[in-house]
Amino acid sequence: MLPTPLLEAPSGIFFKRGKFGGKTPIFASLFSDRIEFCRTKQNSEKSLIHLSDVIGCSASALKSESKFQLKIFSYPSKSKTNGKMKVRAKKHILWYTDSESSSEEWANHISNLVKPKIENCLVFVCPVSGTKKGTKVWENELKPMMEQAKLDFHLIITERKNHARDIIAGKDRAKDSNESDKETLIQSLNEDFDINTFDCIVTVGGDGMVFEVLQGIHARNDSQIILERMKLAAVPSGTGNGLVSTILNSSNENYSALSASFVLVKGSPQPIDIVHTKTQNGLSYLSQLSMGWAIFSDLDVGSNDFSCLGPLRFELATIWFILKRKSYGARISWLPLDQNMLDNGNCSNWVTVEGDFLLYLATQVSHISSDCNVNPASEMGDGIIQIIYCQRNEMSRLDLLKWFLSIDEGTHLDNPYVHVVRCKAVKLQPFLQNGIFALDGEIIEYQ
Repeated sequence: MLPTPLLEAPSGIFFKRGKFGGKTPIFASLFSDRIEFCRTKQNSEKSLIHLSDVIGCSASALKSESKFQLKIFSYPSKSKTNGKMKVRAKKHILWYTDSESSSEEWANHISNLVKPKIENCLVFVCPVSGTKKGTKVWENELKPMMEQAKLDFHLIITERKNHARDIIAGKDRAKDSNESDKETLIQSLNEDFDINTFDCIVTVGGDGMVFEVLQGIHARNDSQIILERMKLAAVPSGTGNGLVSTILNSSNENYSALSASFVLVKGSPQPIDIVHTKTQNGLSYLSQLSMGWAIFSDLDVGSNDFSCLGPLRFELATIWFILKRKSYGARISWLPLDQNMLDNGNCSNWVTVEGDFLLYLATQVSHISSDCNVNPASEMGDGIIQIIYCQRNEMSRLDLLKWFLSIDEGTHLDNPYVHVVRCKAVKLQPFLQNGIFALDGEIIEYQ
């Protein structure tokens, strides 16, 4: 039995305009998942608009003539790369009609069918992330889509490091005794600003912006409630963008600001693992990507001075630190997947290895950058941490270079000298007094 259309427009109600002003009458039928249209009802060659590609619809009067316009905002996938990733392109459909009621009825029905799963967004745009394209990405990609989907939003252009963190933390930031300017900060915050009025926090920038947002939530007294209720979304304009890459990879979408904006507006929320990290001196953080140490943290942080080069900065830094081949002494312990940790963090079944290391990376997502799929087995919200480590005496400079090159090929976990562990929790205790911990690419206290 064929499905019954929700709406039908007989031939002549709507028409398309040609390049030279000609009119082509169309017959259209609206279903719950698509729009079918053709020149006549009997025409067997029907064109389709899949509502899975549509984010919104509007009806408006044409000022220059007594006609009305129906505009369908569509972003269909025009091709595929790597055999599966969808590459989207803007393709808006314009129909015209003499009937104001028909244009409004169709616009209302289509808008209800493609209504976003979020309603009100707090948007942070970092204008200086990576190649400094944050404002351009907002104006050209994300803002138009949010307006087309009729999403409410409040925009904040960040003016300094940790600006987003401080706004989200609000007055609860006062409990951080390390903030020397906390009184000034508290007085400068708008007392009427309440992030609980939003259901999604959006960042336009790099992974550092998402890290700021998480630390702001972590500083709040109601952090657990916020984490359970609030949705987080990111649109890339930085250089790392591991979270965006992970989400787009899970959604089978090509990596781009347009794809990330489309998934934000159109997609269904996905679970993600947030890791709680504590340092020896009692400070704690939330992270959504990784903890890097040894050569990973050195090249991640050491490449920040070349962020204007985009992803190329990581390649140059990798070559430099491979040549140095520095030794990093430490004790690494992890809790196997079949073991449970007590509420106080204790467990007698930790597995431990000591030595001089070259590599150490703990990740809970698939990607740590747009082109670095270090954890192919990772699934969104699977609760698993993957550790990669290697002893210094196991790999030469040439072996290390080959290993980094194998990441692009997806064979890096097959190297016999690189140890891969999947676990629930991990402890890292460096023997060196000086070094770098990179949590989601950001430096934290080395204690």
